[in-house]
Amino acid sequence: MKTKSNMCLYRCGEIYMLNFDDALFFEADDHYTRIRTVQGVKIMVPFCLGEIEREIRSKFSEHNNMIRMGRKYIINYNSVFHMNAIKQTVSLSDSHGQVITLNVSKPALRSLMQQARNSYSTIMQGESVDFDVEAKTNEEDYGEAAPPLTESVDDYL
Repeated sequence: MKTKSNMCLYRCGEIYMLNFDDALFFEADDHYTRIRTVQGVKIMVPFCLGEIEREIRSKFSEHNNMIRMGRKYIINYNSVFHMNAIKQTVSLSDSHGQVITLNVSKPALRSLMQQARNSYSTIMQGESVDFDVEAKTNEEDYGEAAPPLTESVDDYL
Protein backbone atom coordinates (compact mmCIF):
# COMPACT_ATOMS: atom_id res chain seq x y z
CA MET A 1 0.00 0.00 0.00
CA LYS A 2 1.36 3.41 -1.02
CA THR A 3 0.73 5.51 2.07
CA LYS A 4 2.35 8.53 0.47
CA SER A 5 -0.48 8.85 -2.05
CA ASN A 6 -3.40 8.36 0.33
CA MET A 7 -5.28 11.49 1.29
CA CYS A 8 -7.26 11.30 4.52
CA LEU A 9 -9.76 14.08 5.17
CA TYR A 10 -11.24 14.18 8.67
CA ARG A 11 -14.14 16.29 9.93
CA CYS A 12 -16.72 15.84 12.70
CA GLY A 13 -16.24 12.13 13.22
CA GLU A 14 -16.08 11.31 9.53
CA ILE A 15 -13.02 10.24 7.56
CA TYR A 16 -12.84 10.48 3.80
CA MET A 17 -10.03 8.44 2.24
CA LEU A 18 -8.82 8.96 -1.30
CA ASN A 19 -5.89 7.61 -3.24
CA PHE A 20 -4.48 10.91 -4.41
CA ASP A 21 -3.16 9.44 -7.67
CA ASP A 22 -6.74 8.44 -8.60
CA ALA A 23 -8.14 11.98 -8.42
CA LEU A 24 -9.20 13.32 -11.82
CA PHE A 25 -10.34 16.73 -10.56
CA PHE A 26 -11.67 18.60 -7.53
CA GLU A 27 -14.56 21.02 -8.06
CA ALA A 28 -15.63 23.78 -5.68
CA ASP A 29 -19.29 23.73 -4.67
CA ASP A 30 -19.84 26.44 -2.04
CA HIS A 31 -18.36 25.04 1.22
CA TYR A 32 -18.06 21.55 -0.27
CA THR A 33 -15.81 19.95 -2.84
CA ARG A 34 -16.84 17.44 -5.46
CA ILE A 35 -14.13 14.91 -6.27
CA ARG A 36 -14.14 12.87 -9.47
CA THR A 37 -11.75 9.91 -9.70
CA VAL A 38 -10.23 8.31 -12.78
CA GLN A 39 -12.50 5.30 -12.17
CA GLY A 40 -15.56 7.56 -12.52
CA VAL A 41 -16.43 7.64 -8.80
CA LYS A 42 -18.01 10.90 -7.63
CA ILE A 43 -17.50 12.00 -4.03
CA MET A 44 -18.68 15.12 -2.21
CA VAL A 45 -16.72 16.12 0.88
CA PRO A 46 -17.48 18.89 3.41
CA PHE A 47 -14.27 20.82 2.75
CA CYS A 48 -13.85 23.93 0.64
CA LEU A 49 -11.47 23.78 -2.31
CA GLY A 50 -8.96 26.01 -0.52
CA GLU A 51 -8.64 23.48 2.31
CA ILE A 52 -8.09 20.68 -0.19
CA GLU A 53 -5.46 22.76 -2.00
CA ARG A 54 -3.59 23.49 1.26
CA GLU A 55 -3.59 19.78 2.10
CA ILE A 56 -2.22 18.94 -1.35
CA ARG A 57 0.50 21.61 -1.14
CA SER A 58 1.60 20.63 2.38
CA LYS A 59 1.41 16.84 2.24
CA PHE A 60 1.80 16.07 -1.47
CA SER A 61 4.29 18.67 -2.67
CA GLU A 62 5.98 16.06 -4.90
CA HIS A 63 2.71 15.73 -6.85
CA ASN A 64 3.08 18.72 -9.14
CA ASN A 65 0.50 17.22 -11.51
CA MET A 66 -2.36 18.82 -9.54
CA ILE A 67 -3.00 22.29 -10.93
CA ARG A 68 -5.38 24.95 -9.65
CA MET A 69 -7.61 26.20 -12.45
CA GLY A 70 -9.12 29.42 -11.19
CA ARG A 71 -11.55 29.48 -8.29
CA LYS A 72 -13.50 26.38 -9.25
CA TYR A 73 -11.14 23.50 -10.08
CA ILE A 74 -7.99 21.61 -9.23
CA ILE A 75 -7.24 19.23 -12.09
CA ASN A 76 -4.92 16.29 -12.61
CA TYR A 77 -2.64 17.51 -15.41
CA ASN A 78 -1.84 13.92 -16.39
CA SER A 79 -5.49 13.40 -17.40
CA VAL A 80 -5.74 16.43 -19.70
CA PHE A 81 -5.95 15.55 -23.37
CA HIS A 82 -7.63 18.59 -24.96
CA MET A 83 -7.72 22.34 -24.35
CA ASN A 84 -9.83 24.79 -26.36
CA ALA A 85 -8.93 28.46 -26.14
CA ILE A 86 -12.00 29.62 -28.06
CA LYS A 87 -14.52 27.76 -25.89
CA GLN A 88 -12.36 28.15 -22.76
CA THR A 89 -12.57 24.45 -21.94
CA VAL A 90 -10.28 21.72 -20.69
CA SER A 91 -11.18 18.10 -21.40
CA LEU A 92 -10.07 15.30 -19.11
CA SER A 93 -10.33 11.57 -19.74
CA ASP A 94 -10.93 8.96 -17.05
CA SER A 95 -9.76 5.34 -17.15
CA HIS A 96 -12.99 4.25 -18.88
CA GLY A 97 -12.47 6.65 -21.76
CA GLN A 98 -15.24 8.97 -20.63
CA VAL A 99 -14.52 12.61 -21.42
CA ILE A 100 -15.29 15.32 -18.89
CA THR A 101 -15.18 18.88 -20.20
CA LEU A 102 -14.69 21.73 -17.74
CA ASN A 103 -15.27 25.42 -18.41
CA VAL A 104 -12.32 27.38 -17.02
CA SER A 105 -11.24 31.00 -16.79
CA LYS A 106 -9.06 32.61 -19.46
CA PRO A 107 -6.07 33.25 -17.17
CA ALA A 108 -6.11 29.67 -15.86
CA LEU A 109 -6.41 28.25 -19.37
CA ARG A 110 -3.66 30.53 -20.68
CA SER A 111 -1.34 29.31 -17.94
CA LEU A 112 -2.18 25.65 -18.58
CA MET A 113 -1.68 26.00 -22.32
CA GLN A 114 1.67 27.70 -21.80
CA GLN A 115 2.74 24.89 -19.49
CA ALA A 116 1.68 22.34 -22.11
CA ARG A 117 3.62 24.16 -24.82
CA ASN A 118 6.72 24.20 -22.65
CA SER A 119 6.57 20.58 -21.57
CA TYR A 120 5.37 18.78 -24.72
CA SER A 121 6.59 18.66 -28.27
CA THR A 122 4.31 20.82 -30.37
CA ILE A 123 3.61 20.90 -34.08
CA MET A 124 3.08 24.64 -34.32
CA GLN A 125 5.64 26.92 -32.71
CA GLY A 126 5.09 30.32 -34.23
CA GLU A 127 6.58 30.79 -37.67
CA SER A 128 8.70 27.63 -37.68
CA VAL A 129 5.92 25.64 -39.38
CA ASP A 130 5.64 25.93 -43.17
CA PHE A 131 1.90 26.07 -43.84
CA ASP A 132 2.55 26.43 -47.57
CA VAL A 133 3.45 22.73 -47.60
CA GLU A 134 -0.10 21.94 -46.45
CA ALA A 135 -1.56 24.35 -49.00
CA LYS A 136 0.47 22.72 -51.79
CA THR A 137 -0.72 19.30 -50.70
CA ASN A 138 -4.34 20.47 -50.78
CA GLU A 139 -3.81 22.01 -54.20
CA GLU A 140 -2.36 18.78 -55.55
CA ASP A 141 -5.09 16.66 -53.96
CA TYR A 142 -8.14 18.85 -54.60
CA GLY A 143 -7.10 21.29 -57.33
CA GLU A 144 -7.34 24.35 -55.10
CA ALA A 145 -5.10 26.03 -52.58
CA ALA A 146 -6.15 26.24 -48.95
CA PRO A 147 -5.38 29.55 -47.23
CA PRO A 148 -2.42 29.27 -44.86
CA LEU A 149 -3.15 29.42 -41.14
CA THR A 150 -2.12 32.72 -39.63
CA GLU A 151 -3.92 32.72 -36.30
CA SER A 152 -2.42 31.40 -33.13
CA VAL A 153 -4.06 30.19 -29.94
CA ASP A 154 -2.89 33.38 -28.22
CA ASP A 155 -5.22 35.40 -30.49
CA TYR A 156 -8.16 33.89 -28.62
CA LEU A 157 -6.84 34.32 -25.09
